[in-house]
Amino acid sequence: MCGFLLDSFEVSKRDGRKSHIIAFNLNRRVVVIEFPAGDASKAVQYLGPTLFGNGQELTPVTLSFEDRNGDGKPDLNIHVGDTIIVFVNDGTKFVPTHQQQ
Repeated sequence: MCGFLLDSFEVSKRDGRKSHIIAFNLNRRVVVIEFPAGDASKAVQYLGPTLFGNGQELTPVTLSFEDRNGDGKPDLNIHVGDTIIVFVNDGTKFVPTHQQQ
């Protein structure tokens, strides 16, 4: 398993408290888990793509956040190789889009 941890990302446009967000490559499946306000009992899982090809189980997954749709809320960017998978912040959760770079 190859992983990346981003701890204490503040999603201030949701409830004003910090969320802990973990992204990882679990046997070629991209997974992101958010712990709203650090509360593991409210964990939300976001599934990214399944990776295909030799050695893809070792491909790193990283995260960044930026307001991609101009609504003032930070959106989730999942980086897998040269691909960015965008999940838009709707104010309560991140919602997948078809937008990729």
